[in-house]
Amino acid sequence: MGLRFFVDQCVPSSISQILHDADYKVLLLRDYIAIDSPDNVVIAKAQQLDAILVSLNGDFADIVSYPPANYRGIGRIAMRPYDGVKRINSRSHSPISKRDRLPSSSNNRFLRRC
Repeated sequence: MGLRFFVDQCVPSSISQILHDADYKVLLLRDYIAIDSPDNVVIAKAQQLDAILVSLNGDFADIVSYPPANYRGIGRIAMRPYDGVKRINSRSHSPISKRDRLPSSSNNRFLRRC
């Protein structure tokens, strides 16, 4: 089985689309649980689905509360404030809207089980 990503409702749709276009299985939180579910329910559902959680929620970057060895993976994405510059999706070379802008790779944290 390939990688599966459980994407929460705050992650821009452009990120879900990039994962989908790269032939990964993308599971949207809103299709499985209520969008206002507490963190413990979100991470439990990601585990149940055997998926890597992708979220903007900074709580998931806390490796004391969420030790990487206990999870398939947690991708916490940090978005920089919009700087007025259009970014280009390198896959499609199409402009990305302000709402769906891409994060800076230096701001991404990916915690994975070994």
